[in-house]
Amino acid sequence: MKKFIGYYRDCDLLTMSGTFMAMLGCIMAIRGSVFIPIFCLIISGICDAFDGTLARRKNYKNEMVVYGSQLDSLSDMVSFGLFPLVLTVCHLPNNAYFSYIAIIFYAICGMIRLAYFNTLDICNTGEKGYFVGVPITFISILYPVVYVICALLKFKYFNIISSIFFVLVGLSFIYNIKIKKLDDKYKGVISVIGILFIIGMILLKIFIKKL
Repeated sequence: MKKFIGYYRDCDLLTMSGTFMAMLGCIMAIRGSVFIPIFCLIISGICDAFDGTLARRKNYKNEMVVYGSQLDSLSDMVSFGLFPLVLTVCHLPNNAYFSYIAIIFYAICGMIRLAYFNTLDICNTGEKGYFVGVPITFISILYPVVYVICALLKFKYFNIISSIFFVLVGLSFIYNIKIKKLDDKYKGVISVIGILFIIGMILLKIFIKKL
């Protein structure tokens, strides 16, 4: 009899690492950090990109496969649904009511997207090699660019920019369009770009401080 419930394969631990980074990012954002949270979002996205790769290396029993899939979806909701919401709110003025509605709309669309993906997976009705709707994890690629540009502009017009951004991205989650899944090669390339992006932001921050 196991002492603890759940499974702790390397792929599951990688998923949990992504969730850890997202939660850390939420804490840092609430405490006033500007750039560390966006680093956490990128790293969380990298973790999510390769947990499935690790899971497919071995033939696990069905219970473990289902557990891993559910764990991944719950992690995605925290990392790419809730975390961007928290990060954005930390830089919005108190009266940005439309922005609040926009990011809540985004989060709900992300939840719908994940629930629909899980349904297709459980019912085995999805088309292999394709997503239906833009995956919620794409926010870890798109938002860092928008966020950093806004941060360099000292978040001027951030409420307008973020509102438009999150409404459009939210709609892309639930829009009925087929998106080809990326293979590990392209995931690796995007991950390297993400890491270089982090390094570039660190160097830029150091440069700005010296001015």
